[in-house]
Amino acid sequence: MKKRRFAMLCLAVTLCLSACGKTDSEQQGASVPFGTYVYTYEDGSTSQITVDAHTFRIQNGDYSSCAPFAIASRIFAASAEVKKEGLQLSDAEKNRIIDEANHFDFAAYDGLEVPYDLEELYGTDVNLNAKNENGEPIWGLGLTYYGDDRTIGFGDGYYVLQE
Repeated sequence: MKKRRFAMLCLAVTLCLSACGKTDSEQQGASVPFGTYVYTYEDGSTSQITVDAHTFRIQNGDYSSCAPFAIASRIFAASAEVKKEGLQLSDAEKNRIIDEANHFDFAAYDGLEVPYDLEELYGTDVNLNAKNENGEPIWGLGLTYYGDDRTIGFGDGYYVLQE
């Protein structure tokens, strides 16, 4: 389980890196099939993600991986910003980011419609970057659609499109 979380964390950082240089026109070609994606836990219970043109809704999700993803993404983005000025991100700022992510209630979004922006990655893979009611990113709550196998990655699982 820890190896899988580390792999997903590395994927999150890689996805952030791959999107940095994309223009709006490059991202407009991204697409995700609308519908309901389902993940089945070992105990037989299920979680669902429903995607439409402007929002996604997670029901009965496992939000335990959101904080680590938020931490990695935010620290990477903040480090890139200060590096432009020839500086390094301070330990105090890193600790503030970690503290905020660890205390953020990701589960509060369970069952709610969450707006998103599409971000084309490579091939048919696409990020669905979650936004709050003010249009700001909800770090750690995004989804990744894998076009080759028509699944969505969230947390520690892959949700399969129900046809």
